[in-house]
Amino acid sequence: MFQNEMVLLKKILIIAVLIVFISCSEDSNNNLGPDDQKPVVLPKMNIVGYLPDYRIQTIPSTVAAKATELIYFSIEPKTNGELDLSRIDNQALNLLKKMKNDHGVRLILAVGGWDRSAGFAAMSTTPLYRNHFIDNLTNYCAQNGFDGIDYDWEFPANTTQRAGYDSLIVNTKKAIAQSGMTLSVALNPFQTLGTSSYQSLDYIHLMSYDHSGRHSTYEQAVKDVNALINRGIDKHKIRLGVPFYGRRIADFSQAITYQEIVSRYDPDPAVDEVDGYYFNGIETIKNKSRYALDQGLAGIMIWELGQDSHQKKSLLGAIYQTATEDSP
Repeated sequence: MFQNEMVLLKKILIIAVLIVFISCSEDSNNNLGPDDQKPVVLPKMNIVGYLPDYRIQTIPSTVAAKATELIYFSIEPKTNGELDLSRIDNQALNLLKKMKNDHGVRLILAVGGWDRSAGFAAMSTTPLYRNHFIDNLTNYCAQNGFDGIDYDWEFPANTTQRAGYDSLIVNTKKAIAQSGMTLSVALNPFQTLGTSSYQSLDYIHLMSYDHSGRHSTYEQAVKDVNALINRGIDKHKIRLGVPFYGRRIADFSQAITYQEIVSRYDPDPAVDEVDGYYFNGIETIKNKSRYALDQGLAGIMIWELGQDSHQKKSLLGAIYQTATEDSP
């Protein structure tokens, strides 16, 4: 009798262990997030988005799942070659590093910008200050996990300043050549650089927006890309810039984010114009993305991710969808 009871007890224990194992397996599967339940589909081109310091705390970190590079905008050069880091803090750095660790996205540090370019002229045209700046910048990027540098000088005013910018680009590339970091510039379609700069750059972020009238049409994007190619620039270095905002056609100074456009007007995906504002809707963004793919460009650049509608009709989602279509 005792032997039979022991056999029965062993059977009960085996069944209990099996039940616990199956239950744990089911719980583990149920706890998987969306990114864990299916393999990540890699885009067939670079998707590069700017993250401005004044929006970074409001942007959902999940945007990094649909981008290949995030560009933190921005720090400024001081005239003496020091770095103005007043717009970047530990909280921002930690958020950027989390996006990088969670999604494998590359982090790029932007230098300058429309109203942040005052220090370029004196720094870049003085060899001592220029070299000091390059040392400071490359060391800062290496110490803080940045994978590249993006210059945005708007704009050199004369021949001397243009030569200084060329020297800055060429010497920066030499300084980072062995580090694995990339070097890019944000470039207005009408802005020109020296041949040595084009050769030194890994990527050119073509700002194909802010034209007069309907400021960023598909047709204008094609013209802007062809203008760079006609200068002898390798198309594989060009990332076509698209706007996540609209401008009033009759008044260039009035702008509105794409998120506000969706919230106010909920436009049809094929629509690019509402209430006098011209913007890039879903279909135009997809068409520009397909054009970049078909032409073999380096990808799409976005100004800027904080202006997207993250709840519905996302432009980033449209780019990602286009860049992953027919992927294995």
